[in-house]
Amino acid sequence: ESMLSRVHQDDIMKVQNILQNAIDTKSNIDELHMRIIDMKNTIKYMMTSAELILDDEGNVVEMIGTMMDITQQQEEKEELQLLKYALDKIDEAAYLVDQEANIHYANKGASHQTGYSSDAFKNMKAFELTQDFTYEMWQGHWEELSQKRNITIEMQHQKKDGSLFDVEISANYIEYNKKFYNLGMVRDITKRKE
Repeated sequence: ESMLSRVHQDDIMKVQNILQNAIDTKSNIDELHMRIIDMKNTIKYMMTSAELILDDEGNVVEMIGTMMDITQQQEEKEELQLLKYALDKIDEAAYLVDQEANIHYANKGASHQTGYSSDAFKNMKAFELTQDFTYEMWQGHWEELSQKRNITIEMQHQKKDGSLFDVEISANYIEYNKKFYNLGMVRDITKRKE
């Protein structure tokens, strides 16, 4: 009862229903995600697992469980979702590319600019978006970027249909988990060039 009194009001019905279902079906609870209000009146995200203890007649006599605070993981997940949402709302294309030119992420702006789907980008090399750009040229670009940390260049990108358009690329060298990436923001400057 004391645990239920701390459950966030928006989660109380869900938690009560899951607990009642576990009792009715005599099933353990593997992962129950909920919010609670702690002693400082702060919302915490919790993951709960529980095991039912039955008497000799099969009646539930006790529920023993554990709770794990997953607030940090939940906040990081929400932050990541916000970042992805924001990147998908900008007019520019955004690409996250590694040293071997593998595209790890391309926002909706990239799909809009080029006509490629997000799935197609996962199987492409970044230099395939430019006409006559080779892997060796990519390595030279990477070397310059790793030294300068950020560069702005103009070039032409090629759409899925083969047509070319002028772009300005702001390339940013970043390190994450001891791996290096190029976060490229690509703006279509066709109108500026006319």
